[in-house]
Amino acid sequence: RLVKRTASGSLASCEVMAPPGVVLPPRAVALVAGGSYDGRYALPAGVPVMTCGSTALLGGIANDRAPDLMLADPGGHVLATFGDAGAPMCPVAAEKIDPAGRDEAANIACTDGSPGVLR
Repeated sequence: RLVKRTASGSLASCEVMAPPGVVLPPRAVALVAGGSYDGRYALPAGVPVMTCGSTALLGGIANDRAPDLMLADPGGHVLATFGDAGAPMCPVAAEKIDPAGRDEAANIACTDGSPGVLR
């Protein structure tokens, strides 16, 4: 499940669904988007788009504050976080510099919205 902290501090979540037949190996990369994702970002070959929510990702990720996201297993145990340690406010997108690295401000950078392309 993908979980976000809302402006009120509550948690909202949706189930991350892989395309039919796609299984991500450990340390693989995928784009998680809402069900109505329009393919606007150039992705490296072989990067699957996984959906979460029927239209917008978790009802939308706010632009007025930094993201605070978690990835949880089906039992609700948090496996990874993004922004919990203070993600920057980015005009387009943010990503971890080292995907396997710690969730800390020094490991998060603003990007142009295409995974793996740091500004």
